[in-house]
Amino acid sequence: MSSRKLTRVTKDKAMSLDISTMLTVAIGQAPNHKHFLAHQGIICARSAYFRRAMTLNTTERQQRLFKFPDHDPEVFAIYFNFVYTNTIATIQSDARKDDFAFGEEYTLLSKLYVLAGKLGDIAAKNATVEAILAVNNERDSKGFAYLPSAGAIKILYSGTPKTSRARLLYADMWTSCNEDKLAAARENLPPDFVWDLALALRGERMDDGVSLARKAVKEDGVGRYLEEVQ
Repeated sequence: MSSRKLTRVTKDKAMSLDISTMLTVAIGQAPNHKHFLAHQGIICARSAYFRRAMTLNTTERQQRLFKFPDHDPEVFAIYFNFVYTNTIATIQSDARKDDFAFGEEYTLLSKLYVLAGKLGDIAAKNATVEAILAVNNERDSKGFAYLPSAGAIKILYSGTPKTSRARLLYADMWTSCNEDKLAAARENLPPDFVWDLALALRGERMDDGVSLARKAVKEDGVGRYLEEVQ
């Protein structure tokens, strides 16, 4: 017998794509704000935040309008693109492979992970973790790999709890740094990250230049850094 999941469901499980079910999501502040439209059935199936808001007697539910004035429209666009296409569009269109391109992508992915956490979308958080690992596995034209910058780490740590799997990932990734680089960067790193890194390095330093993250993924897959989808 095939293990393929059955596609037949009861009629009440059908997702409504009627225009009357559209939600408006306003992101950012003028003049750089943007408005997105999302199907209630699609976004509520993914996001615990939207799902909860649409089941309570909230202003957002009554107006079918959600406002996020302090969020980045670009990051929300990446999130909505993932919800609808299951792809994370953060690679430079000109296919550049330099420190700027890697740094910008790590920054976007850090913001995306934080946003997915606030929206209660575990699938998006897990996909972002896998995207971060993919960036870490890439090389520039000279064969160098790049780590998340202090700025990207600050973004992640300022928007996640101490139990975050992504925090664990960033600390594990940085275990490949040499002592000089760590000393130079320490003042710009969040204290919680420095502590997490010290815990990751407890025992022995990765003298072979291979980070704990790479070894963990090679031995056990990415599960160490993923959350269980309910």
